[in-house]
Amino acid sequence: MGLPSNWFNHWAELAQSDHQNLWELYSGSGYKLSAALGHEAGAMSVIFFFVLSGFLITLLLLREHDQKGDIDISKFYLRRIFRIWPLYFLVVLLGLYVLPHLGDWFFVSQQSPNLDATWWALDLPYLLVLPNVSNGLMLGEFPPNIGQAWSIGVEEQFYLFWPWLFLAFRKRLVWLFVFIGGCVCLKGAALAFGFPASLVQILASMKFESMAIGGIGAIALHYKKLPAIRSTHWNGLLCFALTGVVVSFFFCPKQLQDGLFLFQSACFLVVVIAGIQANGFMPKKAGTVLQWLGRRSYGIYMWHMMILTLSNHFLVGTAWTQQFPILTTLLLATPLTVAVSHLSYAYFEAPFLRWKAGLNAV
Repeated sequence: MGLPSNWFNHWAELAQSDHQNLWELYSGSGYKLSAALGHEAGAMSVIFFFVLSGFLITLLLLREHDQKGDIDISKFYLRRIFRIWPLYFLVVLLGLYVLPHLGDWFFVSQQSPNLDATWWALDLPYLLVLPNVSNGLMLGEFPPNIGQAWSIGVEEQFYLFWPWLFLAFRKRLVWLFVFIGGCVCLKGAALAFGFPASLVQILASMKFESMAIGGIGAIALHYKKLPAIRSTHWNGLLCFALTGVVVSFFFCPKQLQDGLFLFQSACFLVVVIAGIQANGFMPKKAGTVLQWLGRRSYGIYMWHMMILTLSNHFLVGTAWTQQFPILTTLLLATPLTVAVSHLSYAYFEAPFLRWKAGLNAV
C-alpha cells in the first residue's frame, strides 16, 4: 500500500540458514530478536484463542451436564450458530462480493488478485464455513480483508465432534490425550509420506490439539484435579508459563517448529487456569473494561482486517505515516475497529444473541 515496513519472514530465514534456532540466527541483534517475537505475536495469539475456546466450551458443557444430567446437542449447535454465523457471513459476503467493487479503499496488492481464484477453491469453502479449506486449496493464500476467518472455520469444525467426544470421555482424560496423539500422528504422517500440499496445509490449520488441551484443563479444573497451590503462587506460574512461550519461540529447533504450538498451548493453558485461580489479581476497573471488550472481541477479530486496510489507504502519503507507520496506523485503526465492533455487537449481533440466550444456555 506504499507504507514503509520492517516485517521479515523469520521462519524462512531460519530454514535457509545453517543455524538451528532463531536465537542462534539473530544472536547479537536485539532488534532482530524483538522484531521476530513481535511478528510472531499474532500467530501465538491465535493459539491462545484456540486453547481458551476449548477451555470455555468444555466448561459450559460440564456445567450443563451437572445441572441437567445430559447435553442437549441440538441446542449446543444452535447456540454456536447464533453466536458465530451471523457476523461470519456478513463479513465474508462483504469481503467476497462488496468490498472488491469499492475502488482502491479495500485493495490489498498481495491478496486482492486471489479473488480471481476458482469459485470451488475460494467462494464455496467460505460459504460452507470452511475458510481454512480454501486456504489449503489455494496453497496458503488468502483473499483480502477476510483471511482471518480461517480460525473461525477450525473452531466450527471442532464443535462438530467435540460434544460427542465430551460425552464419551468426560471423566477419562487419558482418551483425550490419545486424541491429541492421534492428531499429531496424522500430521506427522502427512509430512513423512508426502501428502498433497493442499491437504498438508489444511491439516496444519486444524489446531484441534490446542482446543483439546484447553478442554483437558477445563475438566481438570471442574473436577478439582489440579494440585493444591496457593492463590499467590499461581501468579508465579502464570509468569513462568509466559516466559516458557517466549523462550521456546527463540530456542525451538527448526526441525520441531511444526510442533511448537503444542508446547505453547500447554503454557497458555497454565495462563488461563492461573487467571482463574489467582483470585483478585485483576483490578476491578480493568476487569470491567476487559469484560466489555471481551463481549465484542469476536467482532474486533472479524472486522479488524478491513479496518486496517481502510486505515492504511487513508494514511498513505502523510508525513507521520512515513516516519511512524505502525504507530500511526494503530492510533487510527484501533479505536475505529473497537467502534465498529461495538456498533456491530449492539445493532447486528444482539438479536441473534437474544435468540441464543433463549435456548436455555448455561
